[in-house]
Amino acid sequence: MSISTATIAALRYGYGFRPGETPPSGAADLTAQLEAADPMSAGGLPSVVHVYELIRARRDAVRAKVEDGEKGMSDALKAANQAVAEVRLPLQARRIVPPVMSPQGFRERLISFWADHFTVISKGVNLATLGPLMVENSIRPHVAGKFDEMLIACTLDPAMIIYLDQNVSYGPESVAGRRNNRGLNENLAREVLELHTLGVGGSYTQEDVVQFAELLTGYTVNPERGVLFAGNRAEPGAETVLGASYGGKKANPEDAKDFLRDLARKPETARHIARKLVVHFVSDTPDEGHVAQVAEAWGDGGDLKAVYAALLDHEQAWKPEFTKARQPLDYSIACLRAFDAMSFEKQRMRLAQQTKRHLILMGQPLMQPGGPNGWPEEVDAWITPQGLAGRIRFAKFLSQRFGRKTDPREFLEATLGDAADDKLTFAVSAAEQKWEGISLTLLSPVFNRR
Repeated sequence: MSISTATIAALRYGYGFRPGETPPSGAADLTAQLEAADPMSAGGLPSVVHVYELIRARRDAVRAKVEDGEKGMSDALKAANQAVAEVRLPLQARRIVPPVMSPQGFRERLISFWADHFTVISKGVNLATLGPLMVENSIRPHVAGKFDEMLIACTLDPAMIIYLDQNVSYGPESVAGRRNNRGLNENLAREVLELHTLGVGGSYTQEDVVQFAELLTGYTVNPERGVLFAGNRAEPGAETVLGASYGGKKANPEDAKDFLRDLARKPETARHIARKLVVHFVSDTPDEGHVAQVAEAWGDGGDLKAVYAALLDHEQAWKPEFTKARQPLDYSIACLRAFDAMSFEKQRMRLAQQTKRHLILMGQPLMQPGGPNGWPEEVDAWITPQGLAGRIRFAKFLSQRFGRKTDPREFLEATLGDAADDKLTFAVSAAEQKWEGISLTLLSPVFNRR
């Protein structure tokens, strides 16, 4: 069986085929997506200050309920919860709806890759709202630009600052630190070095972590102003990180940004991210020549378009074997695209919420990995009895809802193209009910791989 380049482009580098949409024919079409405008870019997103206003109102309603000794849910708390949900739920839905609807599948896959690279575990009222907002504000606009710009945006995003406790970090010798007897928090500095740039085992020391953490002091989130640099919390004097000196007698918000730019120029950063890209898109055991080629395209600060082009310009990138597992979110989006299930705007939010519930059953709750290192890539982490049981439930749910009048043989051809083998074609054709044949396509090994 011969699998075409177009099929590989759609399945490996996008979210699969969608009825009525022209799929990419190969590498040129994939990179062209990044030259065009992003059709899923959103305007009118809530500000951090507005999010905090809603959260503060909810907190006040909870306090009033406790003080009044009310049982059950007060009217004020119901209204506050509803106001928060009206902001949070559409933001969470943007992790599902744009990838389903966008003709730029490669762009959306890259956004998901970077959202996992810069993981913020979106639990709790604050981060469940600010986490997906970070994807829209700090990742989507930079996905086809420079890595150093994305690195700065994500490191200093309110969600990342709160998630990694930067908002409680004080320079030990700062005015506020000495007055309040508050000290340094190293979480953000450590994760930027270990996960976001140099990688585990990178050439940094504990002293580098401390010095970088001191360089970051001053950055915090203010409920009434958003992200700001509070000079009275910043550690005075210069800091030496990775052998270079940053800052001076007076703390400057640009000092940390200068170091982040230098981090983005490090060959170790290029190699770390090159490997992650090849592992994510191509193979759990990447070809070292492929990784080296991607790293060599890095340039000054990370020219991401050149990096992606190098990723696609290698024979391993187009091997016909689908060895990577579609993670549950990837799988869910591919299923929804196959049915064109969100073509009616009125049902998008409800479908997104139903998909979120099924993602929990499949073992990948939306934006809630087990740690700041994100989701695992290995096939064995996803193709499990419990995970497959969740996929079966989701496939049955969609097939019964959208596939009762669809010819399963036509669905198979439209969904997998020339990747479907004779055995699968026979099984689908032999199904007693149409929705059962469609479920067989969605549960086939080839549909669950990329």
